[in-house]
Amino acid sequence: MPHSKLKKGHRKIKITKGNIINIMYVVHSFGIGGLEKCVVDLVNGLDRKQFRPSICCLTTNGPSSEKLTAECRIFEMNKKPGNDVMLPFKLARLFRRENVHIVHSGNWGTFLEALFGARLARVPVSVHMKQGMELEEFSDHAANGKALKISAQRLFARSYDRLVVVSDEIRDHFADKMRVPKTKIDVIPNSVNVEYYRPDKASRWTKRRELGLKEDTVLIGSVGRLSRVKNYISLIEAMARVVKKQPNARLALIGDGPERRNLERRIAKLGVNDSVSLLGQRFDTRDLLNAMDIFVLPSFSEGISFSILEAMATGLPVIATRVGGNPELVEQDITGHLYASNNIDELADAIFRYISKPHLRAKNGARGRGFVEEKFSLNSMIDRYTAIYLSGMQSCWSEK
Repeated sequence: MPHSKLKKGHRKIKITKGNIINIMYVVHSFGIGGLEKCVVDLVNGLDRKQFRPSICCLTTNGPSSEKLTAECRIFEMNKKPGNDVMLPFKLARLFRRENVHIVHSGNWGTFLEALFGARLARVPVSVHMKQGMELEEFSDHAANGKALKISAQRLFARSYDRLVVVSDEIRDHFADKMRVPKTKIDVIPNSVNVEYYRPDKASRWTKRRELGLKEDTVLIGSVGRLSRVKNYISLIEAMARVVKKQPNARLALIGDGPERRNLERRIAKLGVNDSVSLLGQRFDTRDLLNAMDIFVLPSFSEGISFSILEAMATGLPVIATRVGGNPELVEQDITGHLYASNNIDELADAIFRYISKPHLRAKNGARGRGFVEEKFSLNSMIDRYTAIYLSGMQSCWSEK
């Protein structure tokens, strides 16, 4: 469907200024990830006097629904792997039936389907959120139509009413490569609940005892999906070098995914089974972060990482790759250390430096906590999305 023919129709909507606005968030699935976490925060935080949110999963619901603390209906489309040419029509029927005023989709997995469904249903406002640059930067997609997907994104990005990105890098990508006017793009970084994620000594020692850690054990940790883009192989390689110098160091990876078997094989090959633990998908992340001493994110690609924000809010120094939005969060030698994603030696040296200097860990961790409190509050993020929603509806109010 050529871009010039994807026109937005007009639908008489039954809403007057001051009435409830129906927002439907469209996700591929509702598993564990940064996008899902953002949707959870918005659903839980939106003013119910203004908005009635719901969630549409193109495939099925998932564990993130357990984190919803406010009432929210969830719809499952049960999409099978591959393309489903009927899905936009199914979405359009859902949008019409639920009298949706705003469709808010996220990342490539919903990009075309949500847009076409919204146009077919003549939904007044469409918003798309892009959390990272994995599609553009990481080779996992090369054998799965990467070039075609990027072309489709370029062709239809301007058809959305608003594009929301989490970093300046992604905004510049849309503006320069996708030719989307910057006036149509909003940069809203991911945020964190600093009252929920915070240093907690009682939680720290309880969780460390549960993990069987000794008092002098230095725990390095990371939180994320076990996928190739997260580059956890390099972190395991670095730990194999670290434990030769510091046998009391331990690594814990929180999360699950397709790379688990490869990581297990590498751990066994390097002989670090006693030093590296794959904890799987957990729902006690806050307590596990408190049990850690150092946080590492070795990804090849990132937007504004929720994991980094949560680690910093917990008072941890952060070692991260110099990619995506990471340099917008981690200030070199102030709140952590940035390194090139292919430099395992530098990663190992940075970990060893923090292990050997507990005062530096405490100093950088405290600065990171202060930075997150000042710049990345959850209330600020919700207020900015609220402003986008209300602005989009301005031209849609009906007269009483």
